[in-house]
Amino acid sequence: MMRSFPMTEIIAVASSKGGVGKTTTSFSLAAAAASEGSVMVVDLDPSISLTTQMQLSVTGPNVQDVLTGTAALEDALFATKEGILAIPGSRDIYKLDVTEELLRDTFGPALDEVDTMILDTRPALEALPAAMRFATRIVIPTYLDGVSMPVTADTIHLALEIGVAGSVAGVLATNVRRPLTKLARDLYASLQESGVGLEAVVWNTVQWPTALASGGLDGFPELKEAADAVYREVLQRIAPSAALRRYEEAWRKVD
Repeated sequence: MMRSFPMTEIIAVASSKGGVGKTTTSFSLAAAAASEGSVMVVDLDPSISLTTQMQLSVTGPNVQDVLTGTAALEDALFATKEGILAIPGSRDIYKLDVTEELLRDTFGPALDEVDTMILDTRPALEALPAAMRFATRIVIPTYLDGVSMPVTADTIHLALEIGVAGSVAGVLATNVRRPLTKLARDLYASLQESGVGLEAVVWNTVQWPTALASGGLDGFPELKEAADAVYREVLQRIAPSAALRRYEEAWRKVD
């Protein structure tokens, strides 16, 4: 399908598993994008973690209202002091059939007004295809552990299966603690050697809750530097399909 919005980057932060740094990644990308131009972040996760951590309204119009047409998009928008436009999530969005066409019809007009859109997706394989097809870039966050890496392979398998591997920027290591354990070093190295891993990482720090609540990263120079590095790399690279297939074959568990 021909894309109607070639000048707008739509970045889907996608994983079939929750608790892998998806919310932090979405916020980091949004904060970095806000320094370069206009950005909108959309909370599509029924956990509404992004909404609550950014202290967005949980009583006003939300993304489900916008998608069903019961509220106008502009009425649901929240603007942070650093210029991030955000649409709050809904705990009931899992009940809605969110298709690629619905996303296009709903957010198409907004894409004429912003340079970047970030989609914080629902962590379920059946919920990911719409956002992944709608996106121009896909980032797959993962913890550097033996539980998250196979789940990452499931998400990569889905991208290959639905024909969007050409949009996968790569796998992003999140919640990375200093100093790295031997396991974390080995897994990070394996990501780099495989060709699917982003070089930049999202570091673990107690500053994240405060940063999210503040609505930006201007007061957090180390976090901002790391977020900018992730954002630049996401825009500059696409993981080779052959590398994605190798990672899938090495890590995916098939019953």
